[in-house]
Amino acid sequence: MSFVIWIVVGGLVGWLAGRYEDEKAVPTYLTIGIVGAITGGLLWSPWFWVSKEGLGSIPIFIFEFSTFHIFAAVFGSTAGFWAVHIVHLIRDRRSGYLQTD
Repeated sequence: MSFVIWIVVGGLVGWLAGRYEDEKAVPTYLTIGIVGAITGGLLWSPWFWVSKEGLGSIPIFIFEFSTFHIFAAVFGSTAGFWAVHIVHLIRDRRSGYLQTD
């Protein structure tokens, strides 16, 4: 269930970010949003695992349903967009496209 939440939230964030760019950018932003959300979810989930004695040490999530997963997906998507933005700035600065006065 968490994987589906990551994909849906990442796709939604990517779609919203792509709407403010060009129509051709929407598939790219969708991909960045989904990959970032999955990465964010996978990086954050080990911090929220706990072992419960009554379950024979089966790991469970503290925030099982949506709060944690939505936060992790939004965090991962945002980090992915920041990384792409920084790469674009570095590339534009090296090519002389940006004037730094």
